Amino acid sequence: MKCRKTITLYNRLGEVDYKERWIRTVIRNVFYDTTNAKSRKQTGDASEDKLFLAAFDCQAKPDKPLINPEEYEKLSPAEKEKVCAFSQNAVICLGIAEDPEPSRGYTITAADHLTHGSERIHHWEVTAK
Repeated sequence: MKCRKTITLYNRLGEVDYKERWIRTVIRNVFYDTTNAKSRKQTGDASEDKLFLAAFDCQAKPDKPLINPEEYEKLSPAEKEKVCAFSQNAVICLGIAEDPEPSRGYTITAADHLTHGSERIHHWEVTAK
């Protein structure tokens, strides 16, 4: 699988003065596939855009250490600034985004770390809407 794409991952740190704070991480050498679709509802058209992402442990190059979402949720906001995670409700933007907070992108709905077999095939499978 050719993993030559780059994403920007935004993890939520929490709220400060009633404003959400996000931490931005660029991750290189991932594979992603997007599906763009719309569904027609009585209230109007709704976006059904989806993202599938695969990040192999031996190929992906994040700016910060990538940890499990369960471990990430236990950290304090100061500790969260030093790491990243494919946690639920984190936002993925395609390419390198320079914005301090996500303006648009895909919100993670599920992430699985698959560690079966050789270490060369250990990877994250992430789905997002």
